[in-house]
Amino acid sequence: MKIIFSIASGLGDTLFFAPTFLGLKELYPDAKFTVLVPKIFFNRALLEEILEVDKIIHLKRLRSFKPRAVFSYFSFFIRLLRDIRKEKYDFFICTAQTRLPDQYFLLMASGTNFKVGPVFWRGKKNPFRFLLNTKIATRKKHICQEHFDIVRHLRKIEDLPIEPYLGELNEKLRRYAKPVRNTFGSEKVIVILPGSGTQPYKRWPFERFLSVVDYLLKKFDYDVIMLGGKTEYVSSLIPERINLSGKFHDIGSSLNINEIIELFTRAELVLSNDNGLLHLAEFLKIPSVGIYPTNGEYVSGKYLFRDIKHDILPAKEQDDLIRYLELNSFRRRNFQKKCRDVVMSVSVESVIKKIEKRLNNEATD
Repeated sequence: MKIIFSIASGLGDTLFFAPTFLGLKELYPDAKFTVLVPKIFFNRALLEEILEVDKIIHLKRLRSFKPRAVFSYFSFFIRLLRDIRKEKYDFFICTAQTRLPDQYFLLMASGTNFKVGPVFWRGKKNPFRFLLNTKIATRKKHICQEHFDIVRHLRKIEDLPIEPYLGELNEKLRRYAKPVRNTFGSEKVIVILPGSGTQPYKRWPFERFLSVVDYLLKKFDYDVIMLGGKTEYVSSLIPERINLSGKFHDIGSSLNINEIIELFTRAELVLSNDNGLLHLAEFLKIPSVGIYPTNGEYVSGKYLFRDIKHDILPAKEQDDLIRYLELNSFRRRNFQKKCRDVVMSVSVESVIKKIEKRLNNEATD
């Protein structure tokens, strides 16, 4: 049996999909699994080495309407479609985050008889649902649970728990860890993640992170470690007083994912914007404080794990931004502005307060 999945990009997106993949591997132990994904970076190691997917297909995107770019894209797409049809897949599964028209065009033209996918996208009807011959009606809930409804549907067990597969994923992640090459003065470390991948509108101001770092270095006897991609923050903005501290380490993008996992397992706390590495810390159940443009009810570990020590800022009962996006899915620019406004509303003082409670073992959940 051959099964192909279409998933969203990014490390976090792949983590959300991972329990579903583990459930399907258990259901079809002899199957060959292929993943179709628009972007590959940290998620490559997660897919190939941790989840042990048999094949990854990188779905390139059309980035320009210049004739040469259009010709190149369609040449690639036709070759990709030919290769997918040649494989004769038994299942083509679109997960809850599969929303690109080209992903659904591949589904339609794949020649696969069993086409599985969601009826709804966060409560709105999937406009491509007519291409599916097996439709899964998911309720609005955590994205991991929405993906996992695929397993529940195929096993015909509506209340099949996801927890065993979350536990299996945690074990696989921890087994993949490898020692960090850097050495630190203290056994206790706090990890700071000031980036937000390719979504700068989700980024808390870097100078506010520096204010928190300054406070931590003065208040606690922990090593403070800053990680992030090459374009996510500018090291030259870090004040000399912080750089000269023997307890501060600006590591940047020098670690690979297995080293990051090992570093997280040693961390007393992770402070981060909403990004893939924050979700990695959540799946490892590391105490953390996350700054979200939304309250994270669909993506945060706080709403997935009962025993996680994770705080969300700003703290709100109602997720107004998610409601806005559900009603205005094509007004992305205004949505991004609203995200920035929410993130900017988080004060340095509120972050420090959450961190102090976590480090002092005062439960805030």
